[in-house]
Amino acid sequence: MPGRFRLFVAFFMAFSAPALAQTTVLDSSADWIVAGDQPTGTFGARLAPAGDVDGDGYDDVLIGDALYDGAFVDSGRITLHRGSAAGLSLLPDWSLEGGAASAGLSSAFGAGDVNTDGFDDIVIQRTTGQLDLLLGSPGGPSASPAWTTIGSYGGHGDFNGDGFVDLVVSLPPSPQPPTSLQFFMGSGVGLPSSATASLSIPQLSSYVPAIADVNGDGYSDTAVIWRTCSTNCSRVTWTLAAYLGSDLGPRKLVKRHIDIADPTGVPSLTEAGDVNGDGFGDLAVTVNVDIIVDINQSAKVLLFHGSRSGIESQPDLVWESSYGRMGLGPIRGAGDLHGDGFADLLVPDYDPVPGTGTVLSIRRGSASGVVATPSLRIREEQRSASGFALAASGVGDVNGDGYGDFVFSAPRFTIGGLERGRVYAFHGSPSL
Repeated sequence: MPGRFRLFVAFFMAFSAPALAQTTVLDSSADWIVAGDQPTGTFGARLAPAGDVDGDGYDDVLIGDALYDGAFVDSGRITLHRGSAAGLSLLPDWSLEGGAASAGLSSAFGAGDVNTDGFDDIVIQRTTGQLDLLLGSPGGPSASPAWTTIGSYGGHGDFNGDGFVDLVVSLPPSPQPPTSLQFFMGSGVGLPSSATASLSIPQLSSYVPAIADVNGDGYSDTAVIWRTCSTNCSRVTWTLAAYLGSDLGPRKLVKRHIDIADPTGVPSLTEAGDVNGDGFGDLAVTVNVDIIVDINQSAKVLLFHGSRSGIESQPDLVWESSYGRMGLGPIRGAGDLHGDGFADLLVPDYDPVPGTGTVLSIRRGSASGVVATPSLRIREEQRSASGFALAASGVGDVNGDGYGDFVFSAPRFTIGGLERGRVYAFHGSPSL
């Protein structure tokens, strides 16, 4: 962060109780800001940590722009910004366009080091449903895919504990019941051409599962939320489920009921990291509401801690939106921004002060769980329909200082009256 801001936060933290320490800054105080090349209104609507694609010891970031005009109108573009001791590069170090009119290419994800060569790899998600695996190298992602399949990318982990990265793909590539989660188990010769294992899942609230080791046994687990609907859907129930990894892949099923009083509420799920440092991965559930139908209802955040038996039966943390309803959607895991051994959370929400737009809050992990009072609130400078914090994510350590960093976007941020969009990065530190 800029030097004056670091000093201010350090002074503020020194004379405040940790649970109460909080300050608010503008997004323009970010350590890194990059704007879109074109007035698309979609620059940064897709963000993802890439891992260390070029193997230089610094993590990299992927940015998507679905309406980018390259060789074709609305072909879309994905760019890679490499990390360094100074942080992320301002200009893209690599880019990929959609290759056809209206291709809308914008989704890419870090996939870990699939071929164990010391370079992290990425997955490209095309709007046709095709997935391409591009291998990392000192020069960046490979020009041609090393592996291709059809479906929606669902994440990566080591589900059978053999030390190789496995990929999860959902079929069909949209949240229609039932959904089949396909597991492509890695090996010394790479990924197989067909799935090694699969799970049939009831109707999902999201076709992207959360990957975490919720029982701390060293195997990655696959968590999803599914919906059970009565006749005419007059009554809807939601179930949080985790399929625990084993030597044979995902097997044992652990289920927990999610209590949602508002029938229009739709939960979304993400891995939260280990927020209380107990060695078990935790899961965050965001329950948004229909702000037209239920304007007086409050969105809620539920945090389910992992345990030796899997997911604990009741949420260990529940809080409601400060403005009556959640602002822009699901909270995200930030990684360990402070270097204290606890994972932190990114929480987008409406600002409780009327007319001030939206804020992105940093909520710290601790031995007793997530601290309710934010350690930092980032407010949008433009205070308009900029799509502030539409996408947000922890991205590893982009400047190699030992602290986790995070990025977020404002895709409709206007520059000269045009929606060029912005993406911001904040570097972690003990005083963040």
